[in-house]
Formats: sequence, structure tokens, C-alpha cells
Amino acid sequence: MKRMIIKVFSAIIAVCCISVFYMSGVSAVHAKGDNVDVATEECSAKKRMEEEEKYIVDLVSKKTGKQLKNADWKVCLDYLRENYDLIITETDVDADKVKSYVNAYTYVELEEKEPNEKVNYVVEARAAYSPTKVTAYTNKY
Repeated sequence: MKRMIIKVFSAIIAVCCISVFYMSGVSAVHAKGDNVDVATEECSAKKRMEEEEKYIVDLVSKKTGKQLKNADWKVCLDYLRENYDLIITETDVDADKVKSYVNAYTYVELEEKEPNEKVNYVVEARAAYSPTKVTAYTNKY
């Protein structure tokens, strides 16, 4: 279980970092010689991922009336899948975080079912960044 959670964190961090680098032009900034701390970017991506996990666990806990934890990812994933269309349309729900969580944990679920398969799964970066914040960051730098 702990290994699976670590894999999810690693996958989400990788997706976050790639999207942050790609969308914000960090590689171009480095090429110009500006002093951008990559470790700070990675910590920021990890923090956003942890916030996303907490948000989803809190959301599903509130909806189900159960006190869930991060380790209850299967319960959260099943609930989100069963109620996806309804949840996404709610105005007080961050749809990007829901989509990202479902994508990330679908990858973990596939890995858990067939850990020895040599198949490349596609994990989409959705809630790893806010398009508005990325645009503002890109404009700033």
C-alpha cells in the first residue's frame, strides 16, 4: 500500500514538474542564466499534489459522511467514478482536482492489478497547475 502511494506521489510530481516546466517556460529561463531554483519548483509541485489529495479526501468524506484518510484512495476513487458527472457540475467543486485525482489513481489501480505488465499508461496533467496561474507566471517571466 505504501509503495503504491509513493508511486502515485512520484507520478503526480513528475506530471506536475513537467507541466510546470513546459507551461511556464522554466527551461527558457534557465537558458538565459536566470537563477530559478528547481528544487523550489519540485517542492511546490509536491505541495500542490498533497493539497489535491487532502481536498479530495475531505470532499469525499463530506459527501459520504465517513472519516476518510489518504490511504482510503480506493474508496475515494470509487465514489468519484460513481458520482463523477454530478460532482463535476457542482459549482463549489474544483473539477480539475477531481479529474486529476481520478486520472492519477486510475494509473495506480492499473499498476496494482497488473504490476508486471510493461505497458505505458498516460497520466494527464490537469490539476497539477491552474491555467490562470500558469498564464500569470508566464507573463511575469
